[in-house]
Amino acid sequence: MRGLPESAAAELLESRYGLLPAQVAREIVTLTHANPLARSEIAARLTSAQLAGGEPLPAPLPGGARHEELAAAILAHTAG
Repeated sequence: MRGLPESAAAELLESRYGLLPAQVAREIVTLTHANPLARSEIAARLTSAQLAGGEPLPAPLPGGARHEELAAAILAHTAG
């Protein structure tokens, strides 16, 4: 799945979580390659302090359940 343009990904992130510090939004968008599903699921697993920029984002970012299922399916298909 191709990612959104960075500005569109940041706008979607803001529409769901409100105005985030620029460095937090940029890091989430960059690390998820602007993938809307990954961005949404990962942001949902972050704490309010992480989203506010008061605590660093975890490295690596936590994956979402659907994102992890998709990755597993892709790996199974390519391995088989």
